[in-house]
Order: sequence, then C-alpha cells, then structure tokens
Amino acid sequence: ASKEDTWRILHSAISLKFVHKLPLFVSMILKVYPEQVKENGHIGRLPMHAEASTPPCINRDEDSLGLLVRAYPRAASIRNKTDGRLPLHTALDSKRTWRWGGIKELVAAAPETIEIPDPCTHMYPFMVAAHKADAKETKTRRRIEQLETIFELLLASPQLVSL
Repeated sequence: ASKEDTWRILHSAISLKFVHKLPLFVSMILKVYPEQVKENGHIGRLPMHAEASTPPCINRDEDSLGLLVRAYPRAASIRNKTDGRLPLHTALDSKRTWRWGGIKELVAAAPETIEIPDPCTHMYPFMVAAHKADAKETKTRRRIEQLETIFELLLASPQLVSL
C-alpha cells in the first residue's frame, strides 16, 4: 500500500468529531505518534486541514486545531492538495474564530497567510471572516467572537484596506 493509503489514528480521531474529549485524545495521539501530524491522509490532507474544516466547539478549554498548530507550525503555511487552500482559509470558512477557533494560532504560526487570498473565494482572510459572520446570530458572545476575528485580521494586515 502507498504511504497515503496507510491508516492513521490521528486522521481517524479528527474525523470522529466526538467533540468534548477530542483535544485530550488528539494530545495523547500526538505524544504516541508525533510523526502523524506531518502525514497526509487518504485524500491528501494534513490533520491540520481536516481539523480546520470542522466547526469549533467554543465550550472547550483547548481546541484541537491549536494543538496541531503547536505540534507542526509549518503546516499552517501548507496548502491542501485537493483545493489549494491554506488551513487559515478553511478554518475561516468553517466559522472558526480568533479566540476559540484556532485562528490566532494559525496566524501566529504563518503570519504571511493573512495576505493570501483564498483560492476558492478569491477573498482575503478578513473578507472570508466577514462573509461567514452570521448577521442573524442571536448569541452576543458568538457575535463578539466573529467581530473580534474580523478586527484582529484587519489589525494584522491594514494595508489590505488602505485607499
């Protein structure tokens, strides 16, 4: 079997999405199989790409995406083989936020990515965050998190909106 056909527990755990214990489980897997954070799964995605494509759970102390960024920060600047997206693009498209969704960690690991347009939408990351912000969101905390994400992305790259 090819290397991409090999079963990996880290990829499998991320795809299970048993939300409240996933960060603990991912942390344990990374200790036992640290090399898997750098390996593509069967559809050519790194674990960071797979986790970035899932919505965050804001009731966690730690998000799995943050764990993956710390374990392999270089992956924050690696494009997904299937669609050419960076983890930042995918995470924003999945409505992840600055504080609770791993966006802060992705930007810290690869600050240059905030100036790279999403190849699928052709929008800059702050635009994707604004586009994905739900105007009908009724929870004040969630609205603030969405606005904070847009603000932090703009603060980090103000030249993208200069006249």
